[in-house]
Amino acid sequence: MSADILPVSDGDAKHNEFTRLFTVNQRAIYLYIRSLVANGADVDELWQETNLVLWQRFADYRPGTNFLAWARRIAYNKVLNYRTRRRPPLQFSDDFFQKLAASDRVFDQHLPWLDALKRCAEKLTPTDRELIELRYSPNADCNMVAKALRRPIRSVYKAVGRIRSLLLECIRREIAKEDRK
Repeated sequence: MSADILPVSDGDAKHNEFTRLFTVNQRAIYLYIRSLVANGADVDELWQETNLVLWQRFADYRPGTNFLAWARRIAYNKVLNYRTRRRPPLQFSDDFFQKLAASDRVFDQHLPWLDALKRCAEKLTPTDRELIELRYSPNADCNMVAKALRRPIRSVYKAVGRIRSLLLECIRREIAKEDRK
């Protein structure tokens, strides 16, 4: 019997289904965790832990239901566990945190904007892209960027404002293009 006509085992089918669902939703799950946790290293750790639990508990997932909602619930529980293990310096009330976690419908509406932002950022000149990446890197501000680039702070503020305006206009055009499709 050749390999291309071997029957697919139930385990292979489940593995393929998990891979398909996870691949489609992995970015949304990561961004969901990112929306709940401020520290990037902690986000990455929680992302890995969530992925492991998703794989281990995939047998609990009911086919035909909303995979993303199921995955977000697991991620939410991982984040809750993280909050009890490690209290970040800025602590929100549990009520606020629950409202934030429940805002996933609003979060989903912003995914097209994030995709458009990525496409628009790729269109920036290398100099503009470098400036924006420096400005929006963790713990950076215009003063630090101005010192790093040896530019007057006023010129950095103006350049960042100009680039942000370019990005906003580009995002609006990209979204409008998507809406026409």
